[in-house]
Parts: sequence; C-alpha cells; structure tokens
Amino acid sequence: MEKVDAGQLGGGAIIELFNKGLEEAIKNIQDLNTRAQTVRTVTVTVKLTPDANREFVQYALEMRTKLAPVREFEGTAMVGVKNGTPVLLEHNPNQITIENILQQKGGENK
Repeated sequence: MEKVDAGQLGGGAIIELFNKGLEEAIKNIQDLNTRAQTVRTVTVTVKLTPDANREFVQYALEMRTKLAPVREFEGTAMVGVKNGTPVLLEHNPNQITIENILQQKGGENK
C-alpha cells in the first residue's frame, strides 16, 4: 500500500479546487465594491464513504468560499409618470440649476 497523499487524490483535484477558491477570494479582496476588512474563507472538504467491508471508499471533494458581499449603494430618486409611463429620475427636472440661471442672464443682456 502506498502512503496517503492528498495532493494525488483525484489526480490533484484537491489542489485545483483550493487554487480556484483562493483565486476567487483574491479577486473579491481586490474588488473595491466590497469591504476591505471582511474575512474571506476557502474551505475544502473531503467526504469519505466506505463500503460495508471497509475495503473501498467513495470520496467527494468540495470547495466552498465565503466572500465579502458587494457593498450596498443608496441614492434618492424622484418618481413620476411621463406620457402614461412610470419614470424614475435621479434629479428634479423642475429644479433651477446654475446653468439655467446663467443662460437666463445671458439672454437678458442681448
């Protein structure tokens, strides 16, 4: 019998799974839309199910990650109806802007 080597199980699948999870965690850390200080985890699970005679074992390798969620973004919008269709506006179209004032003043000087 050969010595048990997790790196050879499934042709190195456990290492592949771990590397994939680690890559996901690193990408999540680099994502500016997540909180920097949140702990990320990579968990590789090995499930072993022996037969009745304990001669053979079915195994399953599983990788799970727990990543930081994307930060919530909040804003305010004005709701209304235009031509019978509901609309959502991030600014009040009736509000006077500096550009409007400057245009009005420019028109008065002519």
